[in-house]
Amino acid sequence: MKSETFKTHSDEDFRRVTGVKRGMFAKMAEILAAARVERRKKRGRKPKLSPEETLLATLEYLREYRAIRWAEDVLAKSGVFSPPGKKALLKDGMDCEVILVDATETPIERPKKQCRHYSGKKKRHTVKTQVVARKSDGLIVCLAFASGKTHDFWLFKESLTRFLTGAKLPLNSGYQGMGKLHGNCELPKKTKKSPLSAEDKRGNRELSGARAHNEHAIGLVKCNSQDLI
Repeated sequence: MKSETFKTHSDEDFRRVTGVKRGMFAKMAEILAAARVERRKKRGRKPKLSPEETLLATLEYLREYRAIRWAEDVLAKSGVFSPPGKKALLKDGMDCEVILVDATETPIERPKKQCRHYSGKKKRHTVKTQVVARKSDGLIVCLAFASGKTHDFWLFKESLTRFLTGAKLPLNSGYQGMGKLHGNCELPKKTKKSPLSAEDKRGNRELSGARAHNEHAIGLVKCNSQDLI
C-alpha cells in the first residue's frame, strides 16, 4: 500500500494492514520526521521515502513477518533445499569422481571484534565461505564458514571435510599442502626461479577451466547470502 492511497482506506482496513490506528500512526510519523530533521543536520543524503512511507513499509513488514518466518521454518525443516552434507562425500553412490573446493568472502558490517573478520585481501570485514561442489552437475555438497581473516586451507582443515580415495580435486594455489591430506589433487604449477614451460602453462589453463563450475556455485551462494548476513 502506497502512502498516496492509504488515506483513502477505511479506519478498519487501515488498522488491518498496519496494526495501528490512524492517530497512533500520525504520532509515530511525527517522531520519525523530527528524528530525520536532526539526522539531516549531521550528514547524509536526502532520503527517497517520506517519514510516512518509511513508517508504512516498516509496519507492513512487521505485520507480515510471522507468515514470512513460518514459510522460512517450514522450507528449512523440509530438507529439500539443504545440501547433502560432508558425510555424503564418503558414500560410494554419490558420484563424486571430481570434487571442486574453493572459498569466497562476503562483506559484512564492521563487527565488535574487528581483527578476526578483517580481510587483508579484500581490505574490509568479511565472512569466508567454503564451497564443496560436485563437478558433474554443480551440486553444492556442503558449506563451511569462518571469519574473513581465516586462510582457505586452514578453513578446509577446520571443516574436517574428507573425500573418497578416488575423488579428484582440482584446486587453486590457496590449497598448497593439500597433497598431505588427499593424494589425488591437482594444484597449479608455479615457480620463482624460472618461467613455466609451455606444458605447465597449458596444464594450468586446463585446471582453471575445470574449476569454472565451482565459480558458478560460489556465485549462487554469494547471491543468496547477501540477504542473510
